[in-house]
Amino acid sequence: MDQNFESIEFENNFDTLYAIALKRLKITVKYQKFADDRDLDAVADYLHQFGLTLVSIYRFRLYQALSTEVYWLGSLFQSHGWGMDLLATILDSWIVAIEGIVKMPEATHLSAELRKVRKNLDQLSANGSVASLPTPSQVVTELSDLLLRGEYNKSRSLILREIKSGLDVAKIITQLILPAMRFIGSRWQKDDILVYQEHLATQTALRLLYLLPEHQKESRQSPYSALISCMPGEDHTLVIIALDTFLKLHGWKTFPMGTSLAENQVMEAIESLQPRVYFLSLMMLARLGEAFQLLETIQKRFPELVIFAGGGGTVHAKALFAKKNVSVIDDFGKIDELAAEKISNA
Repeated sequence: MDQNFESIEFENNFDTLYAIALKRLKITVKYQKFADDRDLDAVADYLHQFGLTLVSIYRFRLYQALSTEVYWLGSLFQSHGWGMDLLATILDSWIVAIEGIVKMPEATHLSAELRKVRKNLDQLSANGSVASLPTPSQVVTELSDLLLRGEYNKSRSLILREIKSGLDVAKIITQLILPAMRFIGSRWQKDDILVYQEHLATQTALRLLYLLPEHQKESRQSPYSALISCMPGEDHTLVIIALDTFLKLHGWKTFPMGTSLAENQVMEAIESLQPRVYFLSLMMLARLGEAFQLLETIQKRFPELVIFAGGGGTVHAKALFAKKNVSVIDDFGKIDELAAEKISNA
């Protein structure tokens, strides 16, 4: 997709735009007391990250993602006690910077979508939280409570109980462990739990994932192999190990890269290990352009490699990934079928 003039203007002036938005933010926070001075660095980071997200939204015309990103920030800001006034200040700061620096009519086009979302902030505030998950099942709630306390033995007993009752071992991942961790993530976002609790839960969940293969009664065989990694610069081990374990339970040969690899190391790993499939996990929409560059590099060097992508950064860009012959995975249960289709057509 060719970049539009508006996105080019935004990216070419990004440093200046951010500097102006940051100055306005600091002045407003200082005099309106929307946040404690000690929180200003964190708020400035959110301002910058939101600007990088705007780069992807403008470049790829993903305007439908803007509300999602703002609503996520709204929920986060409310949980920190900063309130919607501070979020409004972030939006206003970017609007002022854009309309003050970018030439017309590009400035109007860039700020129009921001103004629409800004206008709806009152409704967002009235609704309380914007990104609430459905109420989890009793067993998922029970497991999440155990994970938060680091109760490995009790968590293990719960898992084994569900397996004994007939739940497929692989579905322990998709119906219990991942939903429990998503619930924990939503509680962290609402500031209901502390950082150490989220870390403890993650490590306990990882131990449970490593446990699962030994409880599968019948081994499965699959002709497929996969390299699994995060986007370089991101680091989210749990989803990598969850997918790795799920695929192993379905008979795949897997090569999980639990931490971030530099691009050259991803290429070296593919060259050496020769997987049939490459899975890329992308969590941040702000890094979408980098993800496409990485995938294009991989496809050029390994044209027969089947590539799948997943994660929060892919949700609003499925059509763009599809145009690059990359399927977005949002359901582990569909992977085998999709792999068979893609590999047979490769």
